[in-house]
Amino acid sequence: MTTPSIVRPLFIAVALALLLVVMHFAAPALVPLGLAAFVAALLYPIYSGLKSKRVPAFLALLVVIALLIGAGLLLVVLIGGSLLQLTASLTLYADLLAQRQMEVETLVDQLSQTPGLRHLTLALDGAALARLLNVFPTTMIAVAGQSFFIFLATIFLLTEGAQFSARIELAFGHDHPLASETIALSTAIVSYFRTRTVLNLIIAIGIAIILALLGVDYPVIWGVLTFFMCYIPYLGILIALTPPVLLGFAEFGLGMGALVILFALIITGATEKGVSPILMRRSLRISPTVVFLSLVLWIWLLGPGAALIATPLTVAVLAILANFEETRRWAMLAVGIPVLPAAEP
Repeated sequence: MTTPSIVRPLFIAVALALLLVVMHFAAPALVPLGLAAFVAALLYPIYSGLKSKRVPAFLALLVVIALLIGAGLLLVVLIGGSLLQLTASLTLYADLLAQRQMEVETLVDQLSQTPGLRHLTLALDGAALARLLNVFPTTMIAVAGQSFFIFLATIFLLTEGAQFSARIELAFGHDHPLASETIALSTAIVSYFRTRTVLNLIIAIGIAIILALLGVDYPVIWGVLTFFMCYIPYLGILIALTPPVLLGFAEFGLGMGALVILFALIITGATEKGVSPILMRRSLRISPTVVFLSLVLWIWLLGPGAALIATPLTVAVLAILANFEETRRWAMLAVGIPVLPAAEP
């Protein structure tokens, strides 16, 4: 019996390590490209749908460009002024948070002498929490600075999408496992983004309405933040809830912060458990542990912007691993769908 050589697996491991290093240093260019691919995946069903109705490709592209520009302008109109007001009011919110911190410390002194609770109240530093509120507007401004490049890359990716599938079939043949899996993977990712967008929109509108009814400032901003953050598995909704919970606490006290959390969890849970199974006919079935660890990896490797596309990136990597004999078992450990046999050389 021939002993399997470790040369090829070792070579693959070294090549993968070098690839990760290159990706880390190329992150400033890769992240905008990834965001462009994210936007293109959202718009591709519209573009392909227009073409399927015999609309010329040029006109279909113009319609998509108009929608993209219109969405950007709508976003500016909805939250542009509010972002400026929020940034200008950070000092006020810091003072309010400091007052609430004193109230909580007094309450803790009256109810308990537990050291752990005292440490918790010390963590409620008003200035630090106000800086946390500033993260969202700062991030939005940074993304806006790269918007033109993302816009151009999105247009090129849209126009090349259908041709890319045709080129793969031409190069490998329609029945080749690599070609069929790549096309199936692209379709699944586009379907995932489309369904995820509908779910995010439902959650974002629901949370924005609740915040408006409760009287928390800037509900539209937090609705938009929720919409985008819900693309991030598991952690996204927690990140999105942090600013409105802090504002509710600063403006109205602990009770309002708790109410924001309660209503947001009800809306999110009802959408994820009630609506999601109806819309998601085929999910990207990956182990939750793998999803979480890959999210941490992509953020460390490419920066915070990679969080939005962490799940599709992970699925793509697993699909590639599944097509090589040496790495197919690793893909089987992470994904709950049948793994294709290795491609013929």
